[in-house]
Amino acid sequence: MLKLTGITWITTYNCNLSCNHCFFETKGEKKYMNPDMIDLVLKDFPYDKHMFWQHLSGGEIFIDQKKLKEILKRIRKYFQKNIGLSTNAYWATEIKKTEQTVSELQKIGVTGIAVSADYYHQQQMPETGPGNLVKVISQSSLKTHTYIMGARLAEGIQGAEKINKETELITNRVDGGAGFPVASATERSIGKGSAINIPKKRKIPQGKCTELNTCLGERSPFNPAMVWIDPYGNVMICYGIVIGNVFQTPFREIVENYNVSAIPILEKLDKEGPKGLFSEALEQGLIVPEEFYDECDLCYQSRKYLRNLYPEVFKPDECYP
Repeated sequence: MLKLTGITWITTYNCNLSCNHCFFETKGEKKYMNPDMIDLVLKDFPYDKHMFWQHLSGGEIFIDQKKLKEILKRIRKYFQKNIGLSTNAYWATEIKKTEQTVSELQKIGVTGIAVSADYYHQQQMPETGPGNLVKVISQSSLKTHTYIMGARLAEGIQGAEKINKETELITNRVDGGAGFPVASATERSIGKGSAINIPKKRKIPQGKCTELNTCLGERSPFNPAMVWIDPYGNVMICYGIVIGNVFQTPFREIVENYNVSAIPILEKLDKEGPKGLFSEALEQGLIVPEEFYDECDLCYQSRKYLRNLYPEVFKPDECYP
């Protein structure tokens, strides 16, 4: 059984932008989460036992503000603790409009907003929106789960020094002296990040799957403290690794009955690490690239080739751009 401290709701994979570093394909099907899914998940789930936060992410969640606000209202109906959300703030073009939107979100029950601002986002949109939103938030009481998200590249990656410096300058300008904390998340080698994290080495990484530990409450992805739920109803322990679907199985049952040994391909990933997926792909006769940046890259590329053999585990399409 999973002891969840939080849920991240991927309300949509769709986005007004298409950043080179994104984990998802954001220009695919324009599907947004049906608010009724919140009732389906939370109505009979004993969330108060361990859970103290929920978060809304995308894609860009403000693409459908009507559904976004209804989803927030549904969550607040069941859940009385912290609710955060993430946005690139493309919609915050005017201060007055931004103030009104933030005020409405607070009344619904939002306790924090994470604002994206970095080299990748600002290649496609001006800093005005993020700057306006940070200014308005800094004058509000939204203090939990509130920060600027600035994507960074690990040292040694091609172009890292230039990109990280530009991200630092952008986040400083967007902050405008507000003193926001900056979450400088290092780009993972999944989704489009697999193509960014170069140079790769012709060597099979031997480590286990540990990249998500901090995000998952210092646990492994196979004993996570959080899960993602997407607009298709998929319950994921990592982007593109599904352990159940709430339209097929009650969420409570997915959580209570979860056992990695019941899903053979995930048991292999758990016991052998990503190299186990690579071996599986080769045994199945699949031609997989043999150059990788790290364990995350090895896992992502291997399961991308294994998708047809395990279509209920490695999905949806948006996680494999």
